[in-house]
Order: sequence, then structure tokens, then C-alpha cells
Amino acid sequence: MRRHKHSIILTIVAMLLVGATGLTVAQSPGGVEISSWFPIRQGDSWTYDWNYRPGPKGTAPVQTLKRTRAFEGREFVDTGMTDKLASENGDYALFTVGEKGLLLHGAAEMQRDARFIFDPPITLLTREMKPGEWLRTEQMAEDGQTVRRFASRYEMVPVVETPMGRFENCLRLVWTMDDPGQHHETTYYLAREIGIVAYTLDVRIDRPRRFEMSVDARLTLAQLQGRTFRQATEIPLFLASRKTTTENGRARTMLRKAHESQYFWDRKFPGLSGAFSYQRDEGEAVSGRIGIDRDFGVEVECPDATVRAMVHAEISQLVSYRQPRPFAELYDPAQSRIGFGEINDLTTEIIVSDESGTNAGYLVADREIVRISRSYGRVRFVNQLRSIRTDDGRFIANEADIQYFSNETGIAVGQTIYRDRYAKIGGWWLPTAREKNEISKGRSQSIKLTIEWK
Repeated sequence: MRRHKHSIILTIVAMLLVGATGLTVAQSPGGVEISSWFPIRQGDSWTYDWNYRPGPKGTAPVQTLKRTRAFEGREFVDTGMTDKLASENGDYALFTVGEKGLLLHGAAEMQRDARFIFDPPITLLTREMKPGEWLRTEQMAEDGQTVRRFASRYEMVPVVETPMGRFENCLRLVWTMDDPGQHHETTYYLAREIGIVAYTLDVRIDRPRRFEMSVDARLTLAQLQGRTFRQATEIPLFLASRKTTTENGRARTMLRKAHESQYFWDRKFPGLSGAFSYQRDEGEAVSGRIGIDRDFGVEVECPDATVRAMVHAEISQLVSYRQPRPFAELYDPAQSRIGFGEINDLTTEIIVSDESGTNAGYLVADREIVRISRSYGRVRFVNQLRSIRTDDGRFIANEADIQYFSNETGIAVGQTIYRDRYAKIGGWWLPTAREKNEISKGRSQSIKLTIEWK
């Protein structure tokens, strides 16, 4: 496991795991239907009554808060492309669901400026698991000497009570992490196609100083596929009646051509290394080294752990834009529907509806994507793009102006502006600089990143 920052209390892992599931039996004849019990749908969000006790049970009063988590975007890390489950305070966890099961790749805690990656990712649930059987794994901690032990198991429970009402036939997933002096145990109650309807957390840390805490979180509001629910009984009726975009072959062809007109590195990419300079706001510039391997994994060397984490995130994002992604894989006809939105003489809007139930809009002008819009539960964004053309006529989006709007009030709640520079070096178009400005809640921050490739 690689982690950035000093030893961070890994309760973030448990507190951020908030994504999905249940109302029937746990196993089909072919095994646990993980994508059903943990559906990752961009834009879905869950709000909890979060009962927190900062100390041993029976010795400290319980504090009740509201906590919201939502799937809001994707992030490329060394272990692959992941879905980001973000909280309202900026914390997030990174998940995937696939043939290997439900995997946790990493998380971040903004207040502590801490970010860590599990490599390989931690497996929480597999299709082959049987009720009551433990799945156990081990992984070295960041000191290269301490062994951390992980274990998980699941079982069925008939009823889970929440402020939204009763959820029946839920899957209870227990996940633990232990190393010398630390114990973390988290239990998730999963309702099919809905989300984590409740979870509990118990943490005990003996050194460097003793720390204990416990959490009991119960679902009080859910936003699923663009709809808000306050009663548990409302959700099954909606899931049974949901509609999606009508498929249109011409729209699919237009989006495929726009996708194929973007510049990607190909499978012959040799891997690269270079030096970087990073400056945040008006602070001192910090230097270090970066590497991108043949499989598009990112490594960052820098004595400053915070800068190392921030540069890793920015480079990973830049790499994800250049990594080859087959259109048929991204927009499988069995899982997505592509149709038309607004059309005029200069541009055509193409709408994509997939299993998440959230519509994404792509505005296309002569094979160039000039705007992307999407709704993510609590917010929607509109991303205006400008591109440069490579020598073979493909596009690289190098300027983006992203406006965020509240779905509840319609007012602007934030803005992010990217300005990237590219140059052709050794036969490859590579990013050489990035300037990013973020504005949120009246506060702004900026970064400047320059790269010199060797």
C-alpha cells in the first residue's frame, strides 16, 4: 500500500464507503450480484443521520450530524479508472465494481490534506463469497515493515430501521482492518438498487496516543437517478417505472466519430519521466520528479507529502484524458442509450443515458466536443471546452471552464478553470503546463504545474 502524508486514521475509509444496495435475496445461482447490491451510479447521493461518539462507549455524549455522500465523477489512479464517492466537505473514496468484485482503491481527507492509495486495491466483496465466510487479505503498510490484515464477510438481515422507514432483506457487509495497536470495524447494510441504508463504525487506536470513536449512521434522504426520496416505500415503485433515452443510431455514430477524433496515446506508448515544478496560490514553488510507465501508471517523487499527493492527482487526471479508451467499451449498447438533444446549424447535442439513469449531454461541432453537461445528484455542471489540433487533425481539449450549479436552487455554487499547454515531444503530444483556478463558497485557490520531459 502506498500512502501520502503521516499516519492517517483510516476511519475515512469506513466513513466514505457509502454507495449502494438491496431489497431481496443476496445470491443468485451464479453468485453474489455485486453490481446490484452496490450499483455505482454517477449522481446518486445519500444523506444520513450520523450519530457520532468521540470516545469509548458510555463515556462520551453522542453528537448527531447530517452527512451526505454522492458519486460525483471518476479518477484515474495507478490501479485503474475509479468512481469517486465524495462527501460535502471534499473527502472521497475510490471504488470499482467488476469481475474481481467490489474494490476499494483509496481515499482522501481534505481537512488533513491526506490522500492514500491501496495498491493492490482492497477486495471487500466477491461474487463467489458465501454467507458467513471470511475473506482475508494482507498488505504491507507504508513503513514497509508493518503488516495490515483485512477481513470481510456478509450475511442477510430481515429488516433495517432508518428515518426513511424499513428496508427489508438487506445484505450486511462487515469489513475490518487490523495492525499492531489499531482495530477498525465497519458494518454496511445494503439495500438492492438503493444504496447503503445504514452503517456502523468502531475504531480503536492505541498509539501514538489512545483514540476511540464509534458511528451509527441511518439513511434519512436519498437522491437516486435524478429523484429525491424521503420515504423508503417510494423507491421500489420509481425503480420499476424508470425510463431512459431512446436509442438513435445516427446519434451514436456522431458521438463515436467525435470520440475517435480525440487525441489518445496508443498501446505503443513507451513510458516517460520528467521533472516538475508546483506552486499553490502565492506559495513557494516545490520541485520533484514524475514518471508515467507503459501501462499509464503514475509515480511522483517529492519530499513534501502534500505536494506529492496533489501532483499525483493532477498528473493522473491528465494521463486519464490521453489513455486509449475504446468507444464500444465506454458506450456498450447493452448498457447505454444514445440519442439527440437540441440541434442547430452549427452544433448538435447528443444525450447519453446509461445504467446510472443520469443523462450526460455532449455538444458537438464538426466532430469536436465543445461542451459537456451532467447532473450529479446535488449539483449539475456545464463544462465549456476549447481544443488544439494536433498535426494529424485530432483534438486535445486544453481549456475548460466548468460551472457548478445547485440542483435545489439553480444558483452557481462553484467554478473550476483549467488552462493546459501541450507540445509534441519525441513523437507524442505531452502536457507541459497546467494552471488551475477553483472558486467555491467565496474562496479561491490556484495552482501552477510545469513539466519538463526527459
